Amino acid sequence: MDAESRSPLDWKFAAAGFALLVVGVGVVTERPLLSLGAASLLLLALSLVYPFARFAGETNPREGRR
Repeated sequence: MDAESRSPLDWKFAAAGFALLVVGVGVVTERPLLSLGAASLLLLALSLVYPFARFAGETNPREGRR
């Protein structure tokens, strides 16, 4: 999926969910540094997986959409 096909509301919900996850880790563990570490690892994992997820979601133009 390209960025143009997603609504701005999708990006807002994704950002809010990410922020709540980071804050939740900080609140549960009572360690702000751990929440920043969790956020960094999550962003790293997302940056490594996202290109492959985009590639796998593309269809072959010769086959058409299924």
